[in-house]
Amino acid sequence: PTRTWRMVREGAAMEDELVRQFKHLDSNRDGFLNRKELEAGMRECKIAIPSEKDVDDLFSGIDTDKNGVISQEEFVAFGKKRVEEIREVFDKMDENRNGTLSSSEMRAAITHLGLKVSDKSLQGMMQYLKGTFAQGVSFEGFRDVLLLLPSVQPHAVLEAL
Repeated sequence: PTRTWRMVREGAAMEDELVRQFKHLDSNRDGFLNRKELEAGMRECKIAIPSEKDVDDLFSGIDTDKNGVISQEEFVAFGKKRVEEIREVFDKMDENRNGTLSSSEMRAAITHLGLKVSDKSLQGMMQYLKGTFAQGVSFEGFRDVLLLLPSVQPHAVLEAL
């Protein structure tokens, strides 16, 4: 398939996945996400929620029509933009451009931010991101864990792990 066709297929698959995630988060099945459902989704992803303000800011950022709930369309639009941001962070960390974050690339990113990490903590991060110490972390694993993070700036990402 051509690059354009592949991008269209991947875009459609990403939208389908975002719709599935929205439906999963919509625990009361009313077709909208309230703040409580968004926060529950963050906790389910094991995202350390720094403050109530962070949850409020994330919710407000997704609820673009400001009606107090997040529609499926708002969630999908947010998700598409967020995935682009996550891709940018991932690509900066993926020094050899092979599409997988190795433990050494993760360590380099952490060190670059002035942080230190033990081998055991690094291995835990790799597992948390659905990867292995030996094989690395795929973009999909990285994306799935970080989608509902209040910020996808590199420092915030690594602090959340």
